[in-house]
Amino acid sequence: MKTRTLLISLLACIVLATAIFAVALEYPTFWYQKVAQLGNADAQYQLGVMYANGQGVPRDYAVAADWYSKAAEQGNRDAQFSLGVMYSSGQGKPRDAKQARYWYEKAAAQGHANAQAYLGLMNATAGSATEDSQQAQTWRKTIAAQGNTDAQTGLGNFYYSGELVAKDYKQAKFWFQKAAKQGNPIAQNNLAVMYEQGLGMPPDYQLAKFWYEKSALQGYAVAQNNLGVLYHQEQGSLKNLPLAKTWFDKAAAQGNAEAQYNLGVMYHKGLGVPKDYQQAKAWYEKATAKGYANAQNNLGLLYEKGDGVTRDYAQAKFWYEKAAKQHYAIAQNNLAALEKKMPPQQITDAKKRVKNGK
Repeated sequence: MKTRTLLISLLACIVLATAIFAVALEYPTFWYQKVAQLGNADAQYQLGVMYANGQGVPRDYAVAADWYSKAAEQGNRDAQFSLGVMYSSGQGKPRDAKQARYWYEKAAAQGHANAQAYLGLMNATAGSATEDSQQAQTWRKTIAAQGNTDAQTGLGNFYYSGELVAKDYKQAKFWFQKAAKQGNPIAQNNLAVMYEQGLGMPPDYQLAKFWYEKSALQGYAVAQNNLGVLYHQEQGSLKNLPLAKTWFDKAAAQGNAEAQYNLGVMYHKGLGVPKDYQQAKAWYEKATAKGYANAQNNLGLLYEKGDGVTRDYAQAKFWYEKAAKQHYAIAQNNLAALEKKMPPQQITDAKKRVKNGK
C-alpha cells in the first residue's frame, strides 16, 4: 500500500514537473522575469537580449538597456559588452564614448573576445589620423570574423562620429553595410542616413529608401520616421505625402517625438491632410512631453497666432522659452519678437511659469 502511494506521488510529481516545464517553454519571458527580479544576473541578461531582439516581447531597446545594466553591475560580462555597444551606438542609451569604453574594459577584463577586439582597435588607432596600421587591420578582421552585428554597428558608429577612432565614412559604411546585410535594423537605418546625406559618397535616395524600408519594416521607429521624412521632402521622384504620414503614424505610435512633431506640422500646414489646428496641437503636445524643442516652438506659435486656441501671449512665451533654453534659434528669435508685443506684467508671469515648469 505504501509502495503504491509512493508510486502515485512520484507520478504526480513527474506530471507536475512536466507541466511546469511546458509552461516555462511556452512563456519564457514570464519565468525569466521572475528569476531576474530575484536578482539573477544571467536571467537579467537574457531578458535584455529578448527585448533587444524582440524575441517573445515587443522590441524595446530602453528596457533591454535596463536589464543589461542590472546584469552588468553584477559582473555579467556579456551584459557588460552589450551595454557598451548600446552606449557606442546610442541604442537604448545616450551615445557616450566614455561609458562605452568603461563597459568594454569591464567585459574585456573577464575575457570577452568581442570587447577585447574593440579595445584593441581603439588602442591601435587612438590619436591616429590613419587607420592603416597592421595592428588596426588585425583587430578589424577579428571583429568581422566574430559576426556580432551589434558590435559591427557600434564600430560603424565610432567611425561615423569620430569617437575613440579617427572619423572615416568609408569604414563607417563598411561596418554598417556588413551588419545591415545580416538584418540589423540600426545598421540599416544608419546606412540609409549615409546614402541620403551623401556622406563619403554621392547621395543616392533610392538606396536610402531601400535601407530605411528594411529597418522600418522591422519596427524600428527612428527608421520609420526617417522614411517618412524622405517621402515628405522634395527628393527626386520620391515625394509622397500619404506615405510620409503612414510612416510618421507608425513611428509616432511608438512614442517617437520627431514623428509626433512631423505629424503636427502636417496638420498645422495642411500637408497631405486637411489643415487641423486641434490635431496639430495634440501632436505637438505629445512631442513636447518628451522635451522636443521644435514642437515646443510650434506650440508657442499656435498660441501666439491664436490658431485653434485662444490667443495667449503668456502661453506662447512659455513654450518659446522652453525651446529657447535648448538653444533652438528659431524659438529664440520668436521669443525676442513676442516680448516686444507683451506688457511687462505678462512677461513676469510667463517667466514664473517657466521657472515652475508649468
